[in-house]
Amino acid sequence: MASVNEQVAHVWRRLGFGPNQADMTTGINLGPQGLITNLLNRSSPPTATGSSRT
Repeated sequence: MASVNEQVAHVWRRLGFGPNQADMTTGINLGPQGLITNLLNRSSPPTATGSSRT
């Protein structure tokens, strides 16, 4: 089974976003399912700079 880091990177790639280090750290802390839930429940999409994080 893939590590949490690999799973989080995979989620970001599948969604078409290139994660920065802050994205990866947040995703690792949330775990793959938590990251997906967080992304689906956003009021605005993620940006390249991460400025619209909620």
